[in-house]
Amino acid sequence: NYAGEHGFNLEVKGSGTAKSVTST
Repeated sequence: NYAGEHGFNLEVKGSGTAKSVTST
């Protein structure tokens, strides 16, 4: 998912793995 309001690329646990929040 993309949170444009914060300008962050974050991937929530949907594929089984929770990724870290990476700043764009």
